[in-house]
Order: sequence, then C-alpha cells, then structure tokens
Amino acid sequence: MKRSTLIAVLVAVLLLGGVLGAGAQVRLDADLNWPLIGGIALDPVFGSSGGSLDLSQYHLILPDFRLYYQWGDGKWRGGLGLRIYTVIIESLFFPEAYVELDLPHFALDVSLGGFVFGAFGLYNDVTAAGLLLPDVAAYWAINDWFRLGAGALLFVPTGFGSSFGYIGYIGARFVWVYGKKGDSGSAKGAR
Repeated sequence: MKRSTLIAVLVAVLLLGGVLGAGAQVRLDADLNWPLIGGIALDPVFGSSGGSLDLSQYHLILPDFRLYYQWGDGKWRGGLGLRIYTVIIESLFFPEAYVELDLPHFALDVSLGGFVFGAFGLYNDVTAAGLLLPDVAAYWAINDWFRLGAGALLFVPTGFGSSFGYIGYIGARFVWVYGKKGDSGSAKGAR
C-alpha cells in the first residue's frame, strides 16, 4: 500500500472520528507487560523470512501505549484508536478497537487490532498484513488510574495454512481519560 494512500485513509478516519466522536472522551493507556509464555510466528507480518520468536525466554518488559476515542460512561465502554509497542529503538503501531466491562474493583478488557502495521525507529515502513491481534485481559483496578492484571495476546493470520501465535502476560496499566463531563483532564472516568 502506498504511503500517501495510507496517510489519506488515516486522515479521513480521524476526521470522521472527530465528527462522530464530538461527545467522546480521549483515553491514553500506558501498559508495562511481562510476557510469561508463548511464541509468535513472524511470517504473516514480515514475509517468508520472518521465522518465529519466543519472547518469554528473554524476560523483558514490553511497554505499549494506546490512544483511543472512548464512548460510554457506565459499566460498558468502547473505543477506537491506535496501539504502539515500543522497545525504544524500534516501535510497531496498528489500529485497534476495544470494549471494556467495568465491575467493582475489576475491569475486563477485549480488544482487536492489526491488519495495517507501521514501524518506526531503525526500520520505517507501513504495510498491510494478513494478521489480526485480539487481546483479552482482566485487571484489578486499584484506583481510577492504576491497574494490575493478566491477559493473552493472540496472533491470528487471516489466511489459511498460516501459523498461530500467542503471548500470556502479566502487567500494570496506567489510565488517563480526558473529556469526561465536568472533567478537564484527570484520570477520573476510567473506572
């Protein structure tokens, strides 16, 4: 996909989101996830030379950031946005949608992203790939802006005959919400 076409599509989506989301909130999540089990087949993203990778053997923490337009103000919330994984020298981003159920002191989160991936850092590129990334997580909400929990990130190729990957992780999430009625930028509204 040509870069100019992708930029035009992203601008159109953001403008449409701005019009539809005039009553929406902006939400930023910062996650620190530690992969404990799993493996990833990199072929669907990087072609036949991608191989596979077992992140759990490296025992490193993978930070990711999520920026969403968020709707809903009760037990149920949902949003559309962008998710960025970074290891400082290289970062990967992709569009994502999520739905969250807010229970007393717990939050259940389901998200689906992928299909279009961008990389920036040492390697810069934007590409469409036949890969979807569903993520299911459960968090103990310690307060309005800090959560501890566990989840599973799946790597689901859209083509038949491709390999499937997964990562089980534990992590911490920091949540900031801007635009709640009567709020001017605090973490309130995340719980």
